[in-house]
Amino acid sequence: MRVLIIGAGTGGLILANTLARKLSTSTEIILIEKSKNHYFQPGFTLLCFRLISEEFISRPVKYLLSKRVKLIQGEVKTLNPLTKEVTLSSGESINYDKLVISTGAELDWEKIPGISEGLYKGNIYEFYTLSGAKKLKEEIPRLKGGTIVSAIGGIPIKCPAAPIKFILLLEDYLRKKGLREKFKLIFITPAGQVLGRSPYAEKLENICKERNIQVIKNFQIKEVDVVKRKIKGEEEIFYDYLIFTPPHTIHKAFLEIPDFCDETGFIKVDSHRLQHKLYRDIFALGDVASLPTAKTASGTRLQAKVLAKKLSVFTGSKTEDSTIYDGEILCPVMTRFGKIMFSRYNYEKSLSPPKESRLNWMLHVWLGKYLYWQIFLKGF
Repeated sequence: MRVLIIGAGTGGLILANTLARKLSTSTEIILIEKSKNHYFQPGFTLLCFRLISEEFISRPVKYLLSKRVKLIQGEVKTLNPLTKEVTLSSGESINYDKLVISTGAELDWEKIPGISEGLYKGNIYEFYTLSGAKKLKEEIPRLKGGTIVSAIGGIPIKCPAAPIKFILLLEDYLRKKGLREKFKLIFITPAGQVLGRSPYAEKLENICKERNIQVIKNFQIKEVDVVKRKIKGEEEIFYDYLIFTPPHTIHKAFLEIPDFCDETGFIKVDSHRLQHKLYRDIFALGDVASLPTAKTASGTRLQAKVLAKKLSVFTGSKTEDSTIYDGEILCPVMTRFGKIMFSRYNYEKSLSPPKESRLNWMLHVWLGKYLYWQIFLKGF
């Protein structure tokens, strides 16, 4: 029996390390990853405001895996679900009995005209990559005044709270520096509310109103004019600094398979069992999956635990398991320095009050980086 995992993101690493403990040695576990390093993506926003040092941002993948897992460094070129075969860009082919896709969401910088040009010219910024977060880290202390826009170019996105928490932290930063009155702050989203679930969305909108942050909902960005610094949709919005969250997509190898993805462009799986709806030997977890919940590291961790139990049954290590994923996620929304509101919910209901808390800040900012590297990725 061979279990093949594609992607050493949060889900892939947790699943691989958990399976290494759960499955008998007769089951081969292989993980394919194109990058040499794994990144602590929740740390990118923290890095912008110097709340974390770069030493906590990345680690080599090979040092994060159980020795029982075979790591293959390479990029997937094609997947054939009928022959159960994956081909790498190197030409190597790998067969599988069970396949788990955990490649995450990719950033589509080309979908909206003007974005790539603006990133290159330097009047558009982003914090969804390490290089983008490092650039903002240097730029924020140099801000003197103007209109700053945090805009989402398309949904769904990973860490949906990141764009709103960035503008909230920036507002608090400017206020503490005595510069707040020199800036106009705007948050733009294509969604109908600031965050995707009540009561957290209403709480955040009230916070924005109290702190004079303009919120523009249901705004579809069609183009950005980087020369005139205009965001074009049904209306035009001028900016001095644009902090942009791009539309997300997935690896083209999966998009090319007929009827493999849903209308949103993500792999269609059963929302509780994480199993592909057509190909029963294929599973997906994390940002690459079309689950009706937020794309967060916390949700991915829970999905990996559920899938590890199910794969234990399929490989014969266990005889029965009724565990399902109920859609639970926990999304930390940094509302100001020293305060975080946890947005926690599942498919059915909210699970935490919309309350700003210093304890939440301590858990996420102070302890989070240690828990992530030392506990979560090891599958505990």
